[in-house]
Amino acid sequence: DQKKILLEVNIFNFSRNLYNKKLSVEFLKFIRGEKKFKGISELKNQIKKDILKAKKTS
Repeated sequence: DQKKILLEVNIFNFSRNLYNKKLSVEFLKFIRGEKKFKGISELKNQIKKDILKAKKTS
C-alpha cells in the first residue's frame, strides 16, 4: 500500500501555465511543514514569511 506524495512548488516571477506539465524540482531547503490556519489573514502572513525565507535560500 503506497501513499501518494504531494508537493507544492512556487516559482517566483513566473506567470506561464504549467498544469499537466512535467517538471524537475531540486530541493534546496525545507521551509516548513503542513500547518492549519485560523483564517485567511494568518495564511497570508505565513506566505509572506515563507517567501522571504525561500528567497534567502536561493
